[in-house]
Amino acid sequence: MNLKEKKKKKKKKAKILPINEVFDILPVSGILQPGETENVEFTFYAGNGLNYQGMAVCSVDGGPDYDVPITGDSSFVSYNLSTTELDFGEVAYNETIAKDFFIENIGKVPFEFNINFGTVSRPGILECSQMRGKVVAGEKFKVTVKFFPGIPDNIRECFLVECAHFPAERFTVKAVGIYPGCLLSFPRVDQDEFEAAYHSMEETLTANQIHYTSRFKGNDALKVMPPISKKPEKEMILKDTSVMEVEAECDR
Repeated sequence: MNLKEKKKKKKKKAKILPINEVFDILPVSGILQPGETENVEFTFYAGNGLNYQGMAVCSVDGGPDYDVPITGDSSFVSYNLSTTELDFGEVAYNETIAKDFFIENIGKVPFEFNINFGTVSRPGILECSQMRGKVVAGEKFKVTVKFFPGIPDNIRECFLVECAHFPAERFTVKAVGIYPGCLLSFPRVDQDEFEAAYHSMEETLTANQIHYTSRFKGNDALKVMPPISKKPEKEMILKDTSVMEVEAECDR
């Protein structure tokens, strides 16, 4: 006997319940007065993922028998996630990007789901379009996940997807937060060139050949400034304003 034959044999041995344990009828008997009606309740106890069919016969004293067909189909809750990981790649740290995943009901009965952010390291980094919902039989439920890095770094987060009574599934989200940068190849100024430009600019300023549109000249600005607190000479070094003007002009 090969493995396939064993599997078939196991399927044939699926437990089939007696019909009286699957369907229940209340009341099963009674007396009706003229003009009186009685509601009869049929109960189906689903189980084992099987289809049951039966026939209830209603007998009336002095009258015909009435056949009532009864059927019931039971199914296990079953679902499928389109993916358990979303890779957003490189994302600007101050921008939001979105991706979708699907929760599919591959069974015959509806179930509810819930998304749990309890495992996320910080608030605001993830957002879902639906945190909870209900998926009917044979349909797919779309969930949109929005990701906001917030920092330039390699980011890996995890949240939980809880479907029906099953254990929660870990859902991973990863991305790389980036920021714009610029690398310049300008040469740095040689010290000798800077000193030559400094002395040349100092002579130009001394000869009053450069004029500014500012309100103050020379030491005039010091007259309207608030008093400077006294500190040890080692901690504070005050430069002469003429030297500061020359240095500023060299920077320009």
